Amino acid sequence: LYMVKSKVTSCEKSELEMAQTKNKLDALLQCLLENSYMDREHLEKEAWKTHWTPTARISPSLWPLVKAHFYHQ
Repeated sequence: LYMVKSKVTSCEKSELEMAQTKNKLDALLQCLLENSYMDREHLEKEAWKTHWTPTARISPSLWPLVKAHFYHQ
């Protein structure tokens, strides 16, 4: 058997580096997408927990006025 030394050309090396970089970027993007999805789910859950109603911050003494305003529109 003959031992053949193969040299990696600079073109092959740069293609390999580009492929490795692409794989790293793909993994990073996937991670960001997953985190974004989890953040969105968390925010939606929190929004349901702190459901705000229009009368939540209105003094009880003003409720009749608010009701009259909205029911007569």
